[in-house]
Amino acid sequence: MGIISLIKETISAINYPTNYSKSEAYDSIQKKLGLDTSEILIIGNNLFTDILPAIEKGFRVVLIGKNKSFHEKIDYIDTIYDLEKFLTIKGSLERE
Repeated sequence: MGIISLIKETISAINYPTNYSKSEAYDSIQKKLGLDTSEILIIGNNLFTDILPAIEKGFRVVLIGKNKSFHEKIDYIDTIYDLEKFLTIKGSLERE
């Protein structure tokens, strides 16, 4: 199957001007995609700069790394290589 078939579009916040906050970049991404925040999955490796701003906006999130904060709104994977398994198991963005 491959991970590419599980992803509809990828957008990186790094492509936004440095004067944009992550919050502004996430707003812009949502507007560009025209989707509800619950339909967008933000994947990051930093709890404070990637994940918490996304949670504040209402996005689904996946934190990559071994340091888990065990926040109820955060899904976790150990490495990027676990992303395909995670997406296959979740199947959709609906929370169980």
